[in-house]
Amino acid sequence: MIDRFADELAQEVYRCVNPEKLVDIDLKQESTKLSKQQKKIHKTLNNLVHTASIRINDFKSMHRLGIYGKARLHLKFKERLLEMGYEEKFVKDINHSLLLKTP
Repeated sequence: MIDRFADELAQEVYRCVNPEKLVDIDLKQESTKLSKQQKKIHKTLNNLVHTASIRINDFKSMHRLGIYGKARLHLKFKERLLEMGYEEKFVKDINHSLLLKTP
């Protein structure tokens, strides 16, 4: 159940932003210093993080995940993104953003 949900989240990230499009994109970078295409990707990523955090909070409350369930969800999400070809820095950044929004 947790693994399947983590896989669904990773698939959603892949549908929205392909790993090849993320060259030189930093989630923490100010959008004023980005090109027009990078700004579009940055905005898509921010919307994605917002939507994913809502879905994660709903999933956690519906399934009453404990601390180990939450940890497993984020671990499986990270693993799946790495399998899909995303760079480790991006995976850490997006997972960190989600962890902050889904305590």
